[in-house]
Amino acid sequence: MDLVFVCPPLTLAGGNKVICALAARLQRRGLKVTLVAPRLKPHPALRLDPTTEVKLVGPPGPFRDPVSLIRAGLALGLSIPPADVIVATHTSTLWSAYFGARKLGRPLVWFYQDYPEMFSGRPLLAFTHRLGPYLADRIATGSRAGAEWLFKKFPGKTAFVGEALYHTEHLWPVARPRPDSGHFRVLAFADERPRKGFGDLLEALSRLRGRALVRPILWTVTSRARAAGFSAPVPTQLIFGPDDARLGDLYRGCDLFVFPSRAEGFGLPPLEAMACGAPVVVADSRGIREYAVDGV
Repeated sequence: MDLVFVCPPLTLAGGNKVICALAARLQRRGLKVTLVAPRLKPHPALRLDPTTEVKLVGPPGPFRDPVSLIRAGLALGLSIPPADVIVATHTSTLWSAYFGARKLGRPLVWFYQDYPEMFSGRPLLAFTHRLGPYLADRIATGSRAGAEWLFKKFPGKTAFVGEALYHTEHLWPVARPRPDSGHFRVLAFADERPRKGFGDLLEALSRLRGRALVRPILWTVTSRARAAGFSAPVPTQLIFGPDDARLGDLYRGCDLFVFPSRAEGFGLPPLEAMACGAPVVVADSRGIREYAVDGV
């Protein structure tokens, strides 16, 4: 069976990591997977499998206005090669995948890993998100909690396919001594978008300053240039775009991993941190309920 995954620009993002790893696993099961994405060199940390074909088309983005977004979407849709199934990997690629699927006369699957909060202030994508269940022939999701509204409203076409850690060779636990020297190393992902909650974490650290028995040190990981210029209330070390091996070392080296995101479709980082034995604090972002239990 041949599948085409219609993707956004292959930047370093959790959803793209899931898609690239899923494509590799399907290839190993004997399916042929082709990724079609805008013309931007895939980030090396996505670790694309050499057997996965990648077709880069049209302008590279980013697409800041509706006209450029529509043009890029049409270019993407027109470039979809013949396949048995067309898969929209994100809400942003639904129209392209829909156009390609109807042109080829093939079924459209929406791999749902988004959430309504993602489209705050983005009316075109918010509209597409609401319309998605009517455009797709089938919906696959990795999180029952994150896709609860789809299971309620469209139970006949929504299926839970699960989600997991794929590249795990950098994830292993170590013995954890108690924090020494009065320092407490907090690891978090920096992101300037309000829904990601990083500002909430900084506010919490500001309130704790001078009150806690230990002095927190913030380790921040980001691949977003706009998130690198924040001002933190505690000593901070910024790690920009680490590879998987370095990220595993950070999970094992921290005293606490904090994931303050207010909404997630699934949320891989807390699961990675747990695999490395790190204590984890998460905000209730819905998607994390797939694997996180309060107090456990």
